[in-house]
Amino acid sequence: NTAVLYFMGFSNTTLFEKNLVSFSNEKIKMDSLKKYFSWMDTEMALVITEPQSKDLSDNTYAIFHSNDIINAKNSLANLTDSLNEDATNQPDSENYQGVGIYQLSKQNIIPENFGSIFSPIKNNFYSIIADYVVFANSKTALENFIQSYQNGKTLHEDSYYKAFSSDHLDKQSNIYFYSNIARSTNILESFLKNNFSKIIENKLPLFQKMEAFGMQFSYDNGMFYTNAYFKRNPIYKKESNSIWEVNLDTTVSSQPYFVTNYLTNEKEVFVQDDANKIYLISNTGKVRWTKQLDEKIMGSVTQIDCYKNDKLQLLFNTTSAIHLIDRNGNEVENYPIKLPAKATNPLVVFDYEDNKDYRILIACSDKHIYNYQADGSQVDGWKFDQAENNILAPIEHCIVNNKDYIVAIDSAGKTYFLDRQGRTRLDLKNTLPADENKFFLDAGKNIEHSKIICADSLGNSIHLSFHDDTESLKIADFKAKPYFDYKDLDDTKIRKYIFLTPEKLSVYNQDKSLSFSYTFKSKTDGNSLFFMYPDKSGRIGVVCKNANELYLIDNNGRLCSGFPLYGSTPFSISDMNNDGQLYLVTGTADNKIILYQIH
Repeated sequence: NTAVLYFMGFSNTTLFEKNLVSFSNEKIKMDSLKKYFSWMDTEMALVITEPQSKDLSDNTYAIFHSNDIINAKNSLANLTDSLNEDATNQPDSENYQGVGIYQLSKQNIIPENFGSIFSPIKNNFYSIIADYVVFANSKTALENFIQSYQNGKTLHEDSYYKAFSSDHLDKQSNIYFYSNIARSTNILESFLKNNFSKIIENKLPLFQKMEAFGMQFSYDNGMFYTNAYFKRNPIYKKESNSIWEVNLDTTVSSQPYFVTNYLTNEKEVFVQDDANKIYLISNTGKVRWTKQLDEKIMGSVTQIDCYKNDKLQLLFNTTSAIHLIDRNGNEVENYPIKLPAKATNPLVVFDYEDNKDYRILIACSDKHIYNYQADGSQVDGWKFDQAENNILAPIEHCIVNNKDYIVAIDSAGKTYFLDRQGRTRLDLKNTLPADENKFFLDAGKNIEHSKIICADSLGNSIHLSFHDDTESLKIADFKAKPYFDYKDLDDTKIRKYIFLTPEKLSVYNQDKSLSFSYTFKSKTDGNSLFFMYPDKSGRIGVVCKNANELYLIDNNGRLCSGFPLYGSTPFSISDMNNDGQLYLVTGTADNKIILYQIH
């Protein structure tokens, strides 16, 4: 995802150092160059990767080739110690994916020694990668660089760049400037005056059809040679800077989930592939363990602390069993629980008193609802007998007037309102649309103000109050049944009606007025995702599987920065490392799990 590369190559390092001091207006110190940069060879470059905004600080790198990488390590270590011993705040160092990340406490040391071309590099974090020393402004920037390098996501492996450079650029040059124009729009805008910047902003599709520009200057036997090449390409492919990519054994169609590592409180990734194998992947992209299951997981994955000792386990069900997996990939004692009949819905977990006294409820094809404790035993005194039809939607729970309401809906639309013992709390005569597999509880101050909300096959919003009153709200006209969701996007305690068709996302207010809509260029897979950001603003996620595109729409109907991303499965978003930075994990059509850093 390189947007700009400015490369300098020279044959005589000593002469270059002298000329740099002589010709530069910068306060370059020859002694410093000789003492601490004697390892430097005949190549250096400034690189800017594709930024999401006009802030380039975490996308800019200074790269130097070393003629003696051991000497480079030692010299930089001595320089680090020399500068840092006088520093008030000692810089941290860390190891990322086996590569050390260090910091020089003195700012601007690179531009002071190598000229103003490197002026964007101020904070002097550095790593040694192969035979190169890479400087950047932050640990995060270097982590992104290291991850891309280790995943082979380099210009050398990029098919577009290979085609651009192979036939039209010389193999060697003293100065080489390369710009992937489509990926450089934010960079260009940040350097241009406002009136020219607006031209780029208004003509973005035009600039995205300009693939790249390259210019070389070379010196040979007293002659200077100039070579320039410009290439147009109407197909623009945005390269997102994935943090890591993990290959699975086969394709993945399920949603990857973030789960908590109770030892570090950081997040890891849990996923199942299409051969029914499950994986736990660390936050650095290392597969911790795999386990072969016989069936696909139904619904999502929940974590519980079954022993009440602050150690978390993974809870989920397949068609025939309930599984509880510890952090080493082993089934907890008494698990898996073989179900009396095939499950018809995903399990749910209720912790009524928030004391880890869990209740696990699941419906089966014998029309019973089964209630289990965390130790795998069935709950004594559970009274619910049998539904009239299969229960397909996950069971829900709410509290109204200090009373628990456990709510289930069968495939004919009949509702079941139960207490904690499974006894009937309400017996409603009205029904909801048949085969409903998703509904929402809107709990009010009493049963008259509490209701179930779902949508019928035409997209009408159906309200059934706990007092047995029913209402159908005509929100909009739909040719076929849309996917329906009902969420508070603004943390106002007022939910909105969310409809997704294969072409369009439409969000309506309580008064049925349109809040916003978004039309997709590709066909959606028909399901939306919901995420509440730390600032209490909602986001709606949409997958266009056939186009391998992921969309994230903010609560004002705008496409979030950096999207669409490459991916083909439902995705999850979390602050994975508890540092305020959000990450997105998804699966791809080519058997990969990809982690992205998002803004």
